[in-house]
Amino acid sequence: RPPRQDRAWVSAAEWFAGGQRIPYDPGSARTLTEEQAAATPGALRVFERVAGAGLDPDRVWLTLLPGFPDGSYGWAQVDRMLGDDLGPRLYVESAGQGDSDKPRDYPYSSVERANLIEVLWRHHRVRRTVAVTFDYTSLALLELLRRQLERRPPERATTHDTAGPVITAVFMVNG
Repeated sequence: RPPRQDRAWVSAAEWFAGGQRIPYDPGSARTLTEEQAAATPGALRVFERVAGAGLDPDRVWLTLLPGFPDGSYGWAQVDRMLGDDLGPRLYVESAGQGDSDKPRDYPYSSVERANLIEVLWRHHRVRRTVAVTFDYTSLALLELLRRQLERRPPERATTHDTAGPVITAVFMVNG
C-alpha cells in the first residue's frame, strides 16, 4: 500500500508520549532496572520509541537514527506515513538530544552513540535490521558496520548470531 499522507501532523508532545525513557548505564553499556539505575552513578535515561514490534524474533527491524537538532522527533512525520503494517521500528534518541538526559561533561562521541544503539538492539532482541540515519548519526552507523565486519565476515553472518544483529541494509541521508 502507498504511504499514508492524509494523517494529521504529529506534535512533539504526541511523539514523546508514545515512547519511553529507559535507564541506561554508558559505563557498562547496558540497560538497567529502576533499582539498578538508582544505585548506578552516571546512569542516564535515554528516550526510545518502538513501533510495530511483535513477537516474531525473525522480523527485520527498521532502526531510525536521528539528526541534529531535532532528534527522534525528526522521524515523527515519516513514521506516521509508514503506517502500522511495516514491521518493527526502533527510533533511538542519543544522550543530549530530545527527551534523553543531557549530562554535562559527558563523553559524547560516535562510539558512545554506537554503544547505545547496540544496547537497545540487545534490549529488544533485534536479530536483523535495516538502519536509516540522518546527519551525524551516520558516523555511529559506520562504527556499527565496522564492528559487524570485525565480528564475522558477511558470508558467515546468521540471524541467530548473539554478537549483535545483522545490519542487512543502510540508507544514510545527509551523512
